[in-house]
Amino acid sequence: MEHIGFGALSYDFAHLLGGVMLLLSFALLSQRRIAATIDTYALQALTLSIAACWQGYVQNEPSLYLTGAIAFAAKAVIIPLMLRRIVRRLHLSATMEPALGIFASMALGVALVALSIMVVQRRHRDDGAFGAFGRESETHGARGRKRGHWLNRARTE
Repeated sequence: MEHIGFGALSYDFAHLLGGVMLLLSFALLSQRRIAATIDTYALQALTLSIAACWQGYVQNEPSLYLTGAIAFAAKAVIIPLMLRRIVRRLHLSATMEPALGIFASMALGVALVALSIMVVQRRHRDDGAFGAFGRESETHGARGRKRGHWLNRARTE
């Protein structure tokens, strides 16, 4: 199996899409106009559907193309159209009153992203899973090799 890491187009483009999703999430937190919020939501949904299709291509998994198509149809087209229709019918104002201010919303968003990064890093470290560059952690790899060697020796005896 080919090593996928920094510098590989599939890896870099997937991370670019993830970064765009995060950027659009912060844009949603800072929006105060209803139309802009709906447009940003639609852009985020489009990015999600592109990411699903890209993973379908990279992993040669046709079901992810279907997932991307469903996400595009429902989240990027149907839901924004229905939301715009509701806004027009109810004659809602162009701006929204936020529950939190922009600074508090952004600070909370950054804190949640930092927390999620810490949780993922801890889980990878505790599970001995693959690190950021696709290598096994040294301790897990050594233990796994020793166990495998012991099992192979036990089978031959």
